[in-house]
Amino acid sequence: MFLLRSTARQILTTTRLQIRRAHFIGYNPQVRVSKFQYYPPLNVPTHHGLNAWALERSTFLIRNSKSIPGEVRAGLLRVQELIASKQNSLAIAHFLKMLGQQPLSLYGIVTSTDLAIWMFVHANDMHSAIIVLNEIVEHGIPILVTTLMTLSRGGNHDPRHKEQVRNAFLGSLADLNELAFVGLMRCLQYLDATDELVFAFETYRSLKPADWISAPAVYSIIIRGFSRTNDMVNARVWLDKYRESLRKMDTLSKSKPVTTSKFDRSVAWKTELDNAKRFSPDRHMNEAFPYQVYLYGLFNTSKPQLDELQTVVTQMKEDNIRFGRVFCNNLIGLYRHWQLYPQVIAGYTAMLESPSHIFPDARTYDHMFRMMTRIARFATEKSDRTGFSYGLHLRTVFREMITIDTARLSIVTGKIRDEVVSRQNLSQALKAFTDGRDYPAALVVLQFLKKYDYIPDQTIKSGITAALGPETLEHINLKKLHGK
Repeated sequence: MFLLRSTARQILTTTRLQIRRAHFIGYNPQVRVSKFQYYPPLNVPTHHGLNAWALERSTFLIRNSKSIPGEVRAGLLRVQELIASKQNSLAIAHFLKMLGQQPLSLYGIVTSTDLAIWMFVHANDMHSAIIVLNEIVEHGIPILVTTLMTLSRGGNHDPRHKEQVRNAFLGSLADLNELAFVGLMRCLQYLDATDELVFAFETYRSLKPADWISAPAVYSIIIRGFSRTNDMVNARVWLDKYRESLRKMDTLSKSKPVTTSKFDRSVAWKTELDNAKRFSPDRHMNEAFPYQVYLYGLFNTSKPQLDELQTVVTQMKEDNIRFGRVFCNNLIGLYRHWQLYPQVIAGYTAMLESPSHIFPDARTYDHMFRMMTRIARFATEKSDRTGFSYGLHLRTVFREMITIDTARLSIVTGKIRDEVVSRQNLSQALKAFTDGRDYPAALVVLQFLKKYDYIPDQTIKSGITAALGPETLEHINLKKLHGK
């Protein structure tokens, strides 16, 4: 049907090193699949072209696809025009002809195919999308995992399309390296297929040596899959399985003289993961991730699970897991969600005093100011307007945030890489101060917000004006800043 055969032959006879390099870069592995069957719906679908969002999004994706040459990007934009005008048959012919004429790398072909199928699916034309897919598959060329994810939208067209996608995922397991497997599992979780996640894990493990140990990210994905459906019992089962893998890793480490430190647990994951240099290995090898995901799942429980939370924290200590900033923020967020404010303050104080320099960041202060806004709303007239119950002063928290943000840029400190002051937590601090009627402090926050071009609402402006006089807002040039 088109002149792709010679290009395919050329690509598929390239060196093994080139194919291995193209096999997986990051989270989007290439998988080999069988042809798809098209199942027409009972009601004939209407091809609605591309809506404004799909047009804008596809234009962005095409123009930013650096793995394909400019001529092909121009050809894809032409395909976009044809689909938008509902000339889908012409769009298919133009796309396939373009692939046959342009000298593309393997990754260039699979990326172009991914974009074309994306546009057909978003134009509600599953038939054309599957025609393109099958033409590529017929020539022995793999497709991207994201292409399968796009095709899963066909489940709205006919449920059997989504079933084909799941089978394609599971059928590709034997060809995937460790990092590609993580990428596939991440995509599979969005199909709401928890059973398939477990089956994929068990199948992949059966293909590996007896001493194979999965990366923490895989356990995190499975735990998240169960917690999303509020199945915390099975989420707990998989957290325990993860803990077993850590103990197994420690046992293997002791049998090898090279592996003597706790960090050496990561050796079993590191070989494959190092191939994707542009991704931080922490995202895959962070040993606290499964605990964090399980902790986040407790947000959906009907009542506070304090005993379970304490058990998790104790087990992390037993497993020698470092309490990082993300975990501490999740812990504080969970306590705030349960309205256990003394525990929130204790967690915040522990971060400030941590010997391992787990300093608060923007998310920490967002939790703190949201909590203190709620406290301020229930403060009585007899309360100190700049202080709240639980022994914590809002002004103190705000001052600590500014101090830490200043220190994080210091050469001496060098411990804080993440953002501390943000528009979001400043606006939340402003709300807390105004709800607590501490208008002088609110005025200070407004001055910090000037650089974000923040416009306070009328309630805040009225409160400050009534308390401090109309000239106050003029003093910080808010009227001039906003053209008022």
